[in-house]
Amino acid sequence: MLKKFRKPLIFALVLLPVALIGGLFTSIYLAETYDAQALSEILEQAGITDIKILHIVTAVQTAGQMLLMGFFGYILTEKIGLLKSFKITKSGLAPTIILTVIGSIVFIALEYGIYSNLIPEVSATYEQKSTIAYMISCLTYGGVLEEIMMRWFLMSLLIFIIWKLFFKKEQSIPKGVFIGVNIVVALLFAAGHLPSTAMTMGITPLILVRCFTLNSLAGLICGHLYTKHGIQYAMLSHAGFHILWKIFWILFI
Repeated sequence: MLKKFRKPLIFALVLLPVALIGGLFTSIYLAETYDAQALSEILEQAGITDIKILHIVTAVQTAGQMLLMGFFGYILTEKIGLLKSFKITKSGLAPTIILTVIGSIVFIALEYGIYSNLIPEVSATYEQKSTIAYMISCLTYGGVLEEIMMRWFLMSLLIFIIWKLFFKKEQSIPKGVFIGVNIVVALLFAAGHLPSTAMTMGITPLILVRCFTLNSLAGLICGHLYTKHGIQYAMLSHAGFHILWKIFWILFI
């Protein structure tokens, strides 16, 4: 029995350092975006007096979540036939680069070419400086941990549930299930960005459209890469979106 769970446990344990780093620097980055009053209210609600303790608690909570999602995600991914070699190969890397570059161009065209002109709050965010904590958070929490949560665990779980409820007599899971779940998870991924969007910009119908179009675009690409090539390519693509956007930001904004 223990041997059966050896690989899922190793995978989850490998994630722990990344989860600790991602949780820590995400907490630091978010604290940098709050004003003194908002930060004081957050500490009071958490029953914490020292911001450093909040950062540590967040890092530990994130690590705990990743331990569970990494472990059970591995089992689910194997059951639905999406567990692939974790090696980086040309056959997987080439489409990852192509889709990430194309997706980033569309993202930039929508964000900088359209939404920044229609939504004043978007242009205001360009004045914020990218801190080290923000960049580390983007690459670790965004690039790795969000993919574990949304694709490795949640997407696999939904595919598994739909398979067992509606297609358990089928020899293989229909492709439509993978496509449908990818769309649903991409929308959920976008919805998960609403709290931070509300905090920085507020919420209007146009801001909602922006949030769902931009984040769903990235989510769909990452979900496709996960199902076709493996979770590592979804991670590379997610991180690539952040990197290419920041390069554009630094050079042209």
